[in-house]
Amino acid sequence: MSADPIAFAKTVLTARFGDPRRDFALIDAPVEVRVCPLSGLKTRLTPTRVKGASLREDEWPDIGDAVAASREGCPFCPSALRTRACALDESRFGQTRFVRGEATLFPNLAPYGPYSAVTVIGAEHYTEIGRYDPARYLDAFLASRDYVRKVQTLDPSVAFAAITQNHLPASGGTLVHPHLQVQADALGPTWCANLREWQRAAHVRLGRPFWPALADYEQEHGERFAGATGRWRWLTMWAPQGMCEVWGVADAPATAAAFDDGLAREMVDGLLRWQRWQRRRNRNSFNLAVYFFTPEEPALRLACRILARGNWAPFARNDRSFFETTLGEMVFDQSPEQWAAEVKTEF
Repeated sequence: MSADPIAFAKTVLTARFGDPRRDFALIDAPVEVRVCPLSGLKTRLTPTRVKGASLREDEWPDIGDAVAASREGCPFCPSALRTRACALDESRFGQTRFVRGEATLFPNLAPYGPYSAVTVIGAEHYTEIGRYDPARYLDAFLASRDYVRKVQTLDPSVAFAAITQNHLPASGGTLVHPHLQVQADALGPTWCANLREWQRAAHVRLGRPFWPALADYEQEHGERFAGATGRWRWLTMWAPQGMCEVWGVADAPATAAAFDDGLAREMVDGLLRWQRWQRRRNRNSFNLAVYFFTPEEPALRLACRILARGNWAPFARNDRSFFETTLGEMVFDQSPEQWAAEVKTEF
């Protein structure tokens, strides 16, 4: 029996109305509803959506005063970190913190689970999007990975883990000082648990792991393929679930044990290329995640995800409206094909 191909399903809906910009002439406004071939989640593309010119989204936000104000009392700056950051249970972990270069990992003071942790990236209180020092950024990911490995050695029930980042308060973070977060537990956050099940189901349908199959298709066809950094291939999704969302996928086991220094270095390269693209778009905030699962399974391959958020700025709109928060469906006024055409110039 032959495997099913990856399905790129869509439906086009049409709204007809008299447009006041055209002396109330009747126009047809298309709305494209796409279905994600992995998750089955739907996304709406609305190219006629009116942009808010007064929000100044074509300008780089001036946040100098806000950054200056955020320095006071920052617990992640070097002068405070030693005395204000939490400490690991040394009897279990063999150390009170994980340190690599300037990166320092410690328990999250407001935990989301038994092993929630924070990794301060370095001494700099503020780093502009796309301008992280690659070596320091890498150290932060490696310190976080080392912690996940240790957690899973101590507690084999921890089947899910993720290294994540909020960049600036518009992304949901509470502190400006650059840092990563680590989540690891047996239950798994909803998205992580779903991602595992979606990949398992796709593996049955396709007869091979989903991410390599998708990356092969996108690289061959090119429309949503951005580029490659070492073993990572970067692409936009047919039905994105975040603004300017790009996924990096590598044909390697999706485990912290398999996430070696080289894979981490190549991933950081790709993440910084995406960030430089967003800097050109005058966007200053983002979220990212890299996902790990244990035990190793053929269906589960290494993947990370990075997406833009609304700007941290005096004039800004949230990137989530009623449609996303109460109706559960993402809406974008640009297509993932447009995003791929832009970001691939960084690769």
